[in-house]
Amino acid sequence: MNAERQDRFKCNCHLCIEVAVNSDKVPYPFLRLREDETYSSRSIWMVPPECLLTLPNSNLEYPLNEISTWHVDEIQGVQEFLDPELDSQQFQSVHALMPRLTISSDIDTITPSLVQRLFGHKTAEMEVITSTFGNGRHRTVFAAFAGVEYIPVQMTDESAYLLMKLIAPKTIHRHTA
Repeated sequence: MNAERQDRFKCNCHLCIEVAVNSDKVPYPFLRLREDETYSSRSIWMVPPECLLTLPNSNLEYPLNEISTWHVDEIQGVQEFLDPELDSQQFQSVHALMPRLTISSDIDTITPSLVQRLFGHKTAEMEVITSTFGNGRHRTVFAAFAGVEYIPVQMTDESAYLLMKLIAPKTIHRHTA
């Protein structure tokens, strides 16, 4: 990338994190995502976007679809929304927010099956972990499509702990400035 174009991409905002794009399907070298100051009690964690696509989703009426199922206009809209050059030239104070995620754990009582009845168990309890995006669902799918290795995600430390229970613990790490 030439120096002039690189200067157009610069952001002096202390709230932004830039992540490299590793795909020729996207016409820019990185995504820039901004921390939502409204949720300053949440930490920023770096998570592979593919891991987020496989989470048990509590929002079943609006499932997180793969980009191959999107309409061309939807892909183009997200691509334009995340374009750092457009962002820095026209909307200097408006950067795309990083995804916000809540992961919760509940104990569910399982109704005994015939096999359980035969062995004398009356009920069983099982931990059920679900995830809910506060925002950033489409950005996460697009980041995976763009070959981003890690995407910044705002979540509580408790949510990060539960996420580590679902995926390999060493896969995610806390972002440090």
